[in-house]
Amino acid sequence: MHGHSDDMPVCSLRWRPSNSGMKTANVLVSCQADGWLKHWHATSGKCLHQMKCEDNPDNDLYTLDYNNDGTLLATAGKDKYVRLYDEQTKSLVLKMKDSGELCGHSNRIFCVKFDPFNPDRIASGGWDNTIQIYDIRRKGPVASIYGPHICGEAIDFHSDGNTLLTGSYRQDNVLELWDLRNHKKIRNIEWNGPLSEPADSGLEGDANESEEEKKENEPAEKVMQVNRENPAPFIYSAVFNHETGVVMAAGAGANQVRLFDYETGNIVCVISDLPKAILCMTKANQSNDFAFGSVDSKIRIMTQRVLKEPFGDSSV
Repeated sequence: MHGHSDDMPVCSLRWRPSNSGMKTANVLVSCQADGWLKHWHATSGKCLHQMKCEDNPDNDLYTLDYNNDGTLLATAGKDKYVRLYDEQTKSLVLKMKDSGELCGHSNRIFCVKFDPFNPDRIASGGWDNTIQIYDIRRKGPVASIYGPHICGEAIDFHSDGNTLLTGSYRQDNVLELWDLRNHKKIRNIEWNGPLSEPADSGLEGDANESEEEKKENEPAEKVMQVNRENPAPFIYSAVFNHETGVVMAAGAGANQVRLFDYETGNIVCVISDLPKAILCMTKANQSNDFAFGSVDSKIRIMTQRVLKEPFGDSSV
């Protein structure tokens, strides 16, 4: 799929939800780092429509999302505002940043996400290490979570209505689950699976050792957890697949897509040897297809089989 300025990184992808008001089906929408928002016909690969932000044409776009029925499209990026567009007319209907004592984002936004189970709720995250929770009716943020360092499409809502998934661009605690009722963390999903959680090495040590001495005496395999053979994940994208019960995550470092069982945290699939970092990922609305875009300006569309066996016996 190629269009205007197709040498720029694809930062975000969404399948447009189908509804009776839309003439064209199977539409995939993307945004790029230079601010272009594009509608694609996935079947033919043709670009149907492209536009930039009218009130700030120089704004870079890093993220987009649709509400459930596809009538509203949200975008965000460099200028720290969340914008909502009418999908039918492509016109701006709402622009959100701060509200009362909540100042909103203080740095670039790399993820905006509609809550599919609450039509008035949106979440966003970015470089300022906060997740902002918005209420469309109040036209601004109503709560925030401090901690996740969001650099891509790495926020998603679970079907239980109370759990939020975040993926952070860092070495540790990269996949986190949060309780939306109290805005506190529930647990982590470890990038290398449950067995990668820190454990007692079993080695005896001097209780009076300094921190420097303890680090020097740690076994080499513990000190070198992040290296060329086992690079840090640096998450750009994290999403739920509710139909198959998995968390899908991808990023830089290893340039991999990994699928995890939501309940156990076990790794169920790895897509590896990709040439560049994966910046964004989205699941199809009516199938197990999913697509991801990367720094090489390519969009790859894949089909996920129902995962019934442990990792190593299933594939996509």
